[in-house]
Amino acid sequence: MPSSEHPLALLLADAANDTFPDPDGSVEYLPEPDMVAAALVSFAGRLWVCGASPERVKGMLRPGAFSDWFGPAACAAIAAEHGVHVGNLDALLAAPGTGEGLADAAADPWLVEIEDLDHPRVARSRRYRPEARVFTTADDDGVLLVGRGLVGRWEVAFEVDPAARGRGLGRRLATAARGLVPAGEPIWAQVAPANAPSLRAVLAAGYRVVGAELLFAAEPDQ
Repeated sequence: MPSSEHPLALLLADAANDTFPDPDGSVEYLPEPDMVAAALVSFAGRLWVCGASPERVKGMLRPGAFSDWFGPAACAAIAAEHGVHVGNLDALLAAPGTGEGLADAAADPWLVEIEDLDHPRVARSRRYRPEARVFTTADDDGVLLVGRGLVGRWEVAFEVDPAARGRGLGRRLATAARGLVPAGEPIWAQVAPANAPSLRAVLAAGYRVVGAELLFAAEPDQ
């Protein structure tokens, strides 16, 4: 299904503007999304199951059974159905794009666009965003990727060299990503809840927590 026509795209667009469905505990099944084989996406009190057969997982994803929604039984069943990998359970955050480009008064130019980079973050990100633009900081301490991901939404991924952490570079990268998206269009960040530095960085850059998601995709060597 084309990204713009996928029902999840509309749900995400509304959520980015703080418009959410009623938290009635319901579970809804949607068609398979692009970029990945299947996805579980949840806002407060609601779950959407994209690309999984209801007959396989309905008994494991019961309405109102919130603690089971990302449980191992359902995730294993969805992965087995498609023969793919269970991804990370991530916090899902969004911020409006500013369309301001990469200007930064503190360092000009501080980001340089490159064609490719032999870096694990780039390889992983391009599994989900195959046409993402890739940037590095002028001192090679940071990597930034911005591209279209799940159901056509804008997404950001970034990495900061361990030796450069604790200086606000993650926040600057997340902020720069907003400048690469047309003003008013949302850009999305997916962050593992335990990744406190990245979570703090995107929050400081103006992203808001919207929900949670888990994606199912092939392993990198498949």
